[in-house]
Amino acid sequence: MNRSSLAVLVFSAVLPACALAQSAPDTLSKIKAAKSITVAFAADSLPFSFVEANNQPAGYSIDLCKRVIAGIGRAIGIPDLATNWVVDTVPNRIEMVAKGKADLECANTTQSLSRMKDVDFSNLIFVDGGGMMVRADSGVNSFGDLAGKSCM
Repeated sequence: MNRSSLAVLVFSAVLPACALAQSAPDTLSKIKAAKSITVAFAADSLPFSFVEANNQPAGYSIDLCKRVIAGIGRAIGIPDLATNWVVDTVPNRIEMVAKGKADLECANTTQSLSRMKDVDFSNLIFVDGGGMMVRADSGVNSFGDLAGKSCM
């Protein structure tokens, strides 16, 4: 490979990264200028996020996000950062963050490859799984044993 083709290869590899970096919003500057942060969340996802009787968001995810918001406030020099809580559906919350209408999404939203194309996710905050419980004498030992059966 000659020097000019190497330069083209390096340039073509760096150019998309530069374009991406230039188009990425500076969320911290936006939050600092507004002295507020907009957080999208689910109002009906107990115990992770919900709306209490006093119309305030609450739950495990909300508690974690409040700590993150406090950290952001300290980092940008605004310890009493105002928080605008916005209730919406999962697809809308993802879109709000992707388009900069929300600065943070605070819920038990599943991290998926398709969603990771539009937004970044934090580290896992909980792990779940599914299972079932049956009577010992039911004869059901695996999901396959349920084929053709109903609950009624």
